[in-house]
Amino acid sequence: MDLFVRSPILGCLPAIVFGAAFLHMLFSSGRKRYLATGLVFAASLAWACYAQYEFFVQREFDWNIRVDLLAIYPVLILLTGLGIGAYLHGMGTSSRNNLTAPHS
Repeated sequence: MDLFVRSPILGCLPAIVFGAAFLHMLFSSGRKRYLATGLVFAASLAWACYAQYEFFVQREFDWNIRVDLLAIYPVLILLTGLGIGAYLHGMGTSSRNNLTAPHS
């Protein structure tokens, strides 16, 4: 995660990826999964806010110790994991639908 502190522009990449995943879920045909779509949007928003915050901190402050990251990184990791899981679950097909035999 130190990579994002040294190069805050890289924090925009997960925001863009999650944003694209959000749009894909939002406009794809099929069953709408609002909770999953919301989690992907939350991950995108969190990464976008973090990138903006990191730009601000680097420009305005000269901090040797970044205690704020002790609270920020666990939230980002949690939302990233939830966003990935929600996207995979939201775009997957239900296995129950595949178990039914065709009617003759």
